[in-house]
Amino acid sequence: MLTGESEARARIERAAAQAEDNLRRAQRMNGELAEVRSVGHSRDGGAEVTVSASGVLVDLHVTAKLAQRPAEEIRTAILQANAEACSQAQQQVREVSGRWLGERSESAAEMDRHFGSMLDQAATPPEDGPRGSAGSGVLR
Repeated sequence: MLTGESEARARIERAAAQAEDNLRRAQRMNGELAEVRSVGHSRDGGAEVTVSASGVLVDLHVTAKLAQRPAEEIRTAILQANAEACSQAQQQVREVSGRWLGERSESAAEMDRHFGSMLDQAATPPEDGPRGSAGSGVLR
C-alpha cells in the first residue's frame, strides 16, 4: 500500500507542478497581451490611432491640415485609422496566442474569436446618433 500511496503523491505533485507552470505561462501571455499596441493611419495620413489588444483607444493624432477639414471628413479619417489599428491588433493577438497556446489549438482559436469580437466592435462605428457638424464639437 505504501507504493500506491507514494505513486499517488507523486502524481499529485506532478499535477501541481504542471498547474503552476500553466499559471506562469498564462501570466506571461497576459503580460504580452497587455503590451499590444497597434497603430493605424487614415488613407490621407491625416489621422493616426493607437489601440490596445481589446480595441481600446490609447492615443489619437490628427494633423493640423485634417483638423481644418469638415467634421465628417475628420470622423471618416479617424474611423479609417481606427479600423486599420484594430485589424493589426487582432493579428498581434493571434501571434501572441499562437506562440503561447499553439497556432492550431482550440484555445488559440477561442482567444482569436474573443478578441476578434471586441476588436470588430471597436472598429465598427455606430450607425445611429449625431454625426457632428462644424462647431458642434461632436464627431460621432
